Amino acid sequence: MKKQLAFIMAALLALSASALSACSSGDDEKTTDTQKQTDAITTTAPAVTEPVTTEAVTEAPKRDSYEYIATYTEGDRSPIDLKNGTSSVAAHFVVKEGFLESVSANCPSWSDDVGNLTMKIYKWDTDYETTIAAEPVATETFVDYEDNSTLAIELATEDRRGLEAGEYLWFLGDGEDSAGSGVGVWASAFPEEEEAILGLYKNGKEYTSGPSFECDITVVIPAE
Repeated sequence: MKKQLAFIMAALLALSASALSACSSGDDEKTTDTQKQTDAITTTAPAVTEPVTTEAVTEAPKRDSYEYIATYTEGDRSPIDLKNGTSSVAAHFVVKEGFLESVSANCPSWSDDVGNLTMKIYKWDTDYETTIAAEPVATETFVDYEDNSTLAIELATEDRRGLEAGEYLWFLGDGEDSAGSGVGVWASAFPEEEEAILGLYKNGKEYTSGPSFECDITVVIPAE
């Protein structure tokens, strides 16, 4: 009888140990499955990328450029009297690009603000005589202008930037002075190496040295 009881007790202990082993194995499997899920989530989670901010680059607007042509070099000044209707000064010049916008001259009237001068622009043709025989492309008469005024003929309008590039003749003359004191233009030294000036004239005759009348030519070159 004692042997039978001992056998039964041994069997019960074996069954208990087997059950405990099974439970432990199940817990290990659950732990392994949970770890796999955690690893999968960690592996597939998308990377967080900071947004990239790009500053817009604005280019500065392009501006027109200007070229200034002078018929003289600054120096000691003296006036040229043009009150005689046959007296004149003129400049043959070239505009290589852009537009001829204006031509101006500083003109004395011998302190009394009395007298007239006429300014003209011609399209150059062959020589001086042929050029002034044609109609000017622009003309303006300045009546009783203030002494030492800057007289200018403006060639730009609402419809155009000025006269197109090419060769031109600027003319100042047809003087009138009822007071008899004088009307004219200031003169300085002869221009130095000014390629745009092709010829200077007094009373229709070309000259190449000596005092030169002060004439300023403005050319505008539009921005592309």
